[in-house]
Amino acid sequence: MTAMYKEKIVKAFRDDAIRSVLLIDDEYIPYKELVTNKKTISEKLNDLRDGDLSDLADLKSKIDELNKINTEVQRSDVAKEFVNFFHNNKLICDVESDTTNLDYEKIRKSDLIVLDYYLKPQFENNRAEASLNLVSQLSSSKHMNMVVIYTNEQLSSVWLEVATTLRGSQKELDIEGITKNPYLIKQWNENSLDWIELWDNFVTEEMKSEFILDNANLREFCKDFSAICDESDIEKPTQEHLKILLEKSIAHLNFNDTKYTQRCIHGQRGLWIQAGDVFIVLCSKTDKESPTEVWDSIKTALCNWKPSLYRVVTSDLQNRIEDANLSMEKAISYLEKDQMAFLWGILQSEDKHKERVARELLGNIVNEALDSILYNSNFAADVVASARAITDPVIDYVERSKQAPELHKEFQKSILNESARNVSNRELELKDLYLIAHAYNEKLSTTKHFHKYITTGSVLIDSEKNWYICVTPSCNTIPGQETDLGISALKPHRALTLVKLIRVTDITEALHNAHHSSYIFITSPDREELAFSVLNKESKLPELVKVVVKNHDDETWCNDGTNFKEIITFETEVDEAGLPKVRQRDEKVYPVSLLKPAYAARYQSIQSHYEGRIGVDFLTLDLSEDDLLNKE
Repeated sequence: MTAMYKEKIVKAFRDDAIRSVLLIDDEYIPYKELVTNKKTISEKLNDLRDGDLSDLADLKSKIDELNKINTEVQRSDVAKEFVNFFHNNKLICDVESDTTNLDYEKIRKSDLIVLDYYLKPQFENNRAEASLNLVSQLSSSKHMNMVVIYTNEQLSSVWLEVATTLRGSQKELDIEGITKNPYLIKQWNENSLDWIELWDNFVTEEMKSEFILDNANLREFCKDFSAICDESDIEKPTQEHLKILLEKSIAHLNFNDTKYTQRCIHGQRGLWIQAGDVFIVLCSKTDKESPTEVWDSIKTALCNWKPSLYRVVTSDLQNRIEDANLSMEKAISYLEKDQMAFLWGILQSEDKHKERVARELLGNIVNEALDSILYNSNFAADVVASARAITDPVIDYVERSKQAPELHKEFQKSILNESARNVSNRELELKDLYLIAHAYNEKLSTTKHFHKYITTGSVLIDSEKNWYICVTPSCNTIPGQETDLGISALKPHRALTLVKLIRVTDITEALHNAHHSSYIFITSPDREELAFSVLNKESKLPELVKVVVKNHDDETWCNDGTNFKEIITFETEVDEAGLPKVRQRDEKVYPVSLLKPAYAARYQSIQSHYEGRIGVDFLTLDLSEDDLLNKE
């Protein structure tokens, strides 16, 4: 990772992202109490001067009380240093000393939270309960928070406690929850007590942290632990048995009994943790602690995290949106008649269609608001600079050439592998490199913002695993909009035209010819990367299917994996008398994806061209000889 890329990370996640800071420390004393305590110190000093110095026990008690008050005053001085530091850096900073009833809604709105790990008195059990509860809540917040945890404890131990809380544990996990193999179950029941006794002296903090991060090398752990079992003449365990032993080991660290969340935990033991919507940095609490050290520790943790370019860019985008004050800017710049039209557009629509109309109008505002960021700023140039800063030296572009195609292929392999390392820090096999290109094409052409009805570009799958794309003009798919007599007659149902998609068995074939623009790249509901052709390979024509969608106008369509629409298709069958008759066939179709307008329009155009072609009744005649044609 280059120095320039590190600077981009720190700028995106710290310098530009943090605007408000909240210090949470029960040892901080508000100003009113501070004045009272300073007065108390003076009184205690007078008591010492005028008291009986021969009573050593009483003298020691007064000195201890004086030292306690003085320590609290010193902690307030530290808080004052932090407040001044952040104020000098043009950041809003507040201090919260009442830790008995922490206001989560207030806290989550702060970009940076500096949190004392122990918020309970020393004599209480689970002194970190409040802080652990808070970071657990923040991990599920809608606002990305950065938390610096201050502690006098060993950072590696605190890391395990926090990470286990965020992950959760399965205290009641037994062998049946890992495997159904009767032999493995029998082994566990017969040997688990012996294994647990040996395991407690074998397992290390490093092994626990790797298990939490889902990086545990169970094969190596099992090999080493089996050797110890051999020495004690105990049956060797399997990797499945070790999963239970590791789970039980970290369960002891889950002081708040957080349930298992299946959340991915990322981090570096003793330094940082990232889980959900929270990024946590660990800092040692010392007598010489300073806000500068905390600020620098955030930089160190972020650079060690090495977020992908995508995460850096999305954080930068969020920062720019917040900086631009877009809503106020656009409200002022909208003409009066435009503002009137916004309200009128909602009020004039039927109640059942008002939400759809509002979404369309809001989409216009959002697109216009983002125009200033996309086209009137240096954002795109910064993204390019960040992408080029990934490698040192910079990988120069190699143009595709018929004379030297291998050079371009090597260039593609190089940048694909760099892209993989930027996200997962590992080399990929050739088939996985193709999946990166598939993901790019899919993101380029589809959107996850699904309409609540079938429209142009809707990609569908039926119960028999047949795939379709809707190619009916979008104006003829809008619920409640009657564009012709046929639509009025069928209301609330709707006649639509679909194209039956032809699956490409090998997606590399589609990717080799993706520039032909006759392929659709989709990820199936069960996460399989697929490619489809819109045209029949032999005839080069689309396979059109005419359907009637039942209750098209009710706008209950959503892409949740269970929602479906019923469609009617028609086909001819011969009755017992040998006469043809029309048979109605009912089928369920489920939404999978939606093509962006430009891509959907291309396939709708193919359908229009196909149905509007002329000359289909002309007869073709070719009496020419090949030799004669060649001579000509």
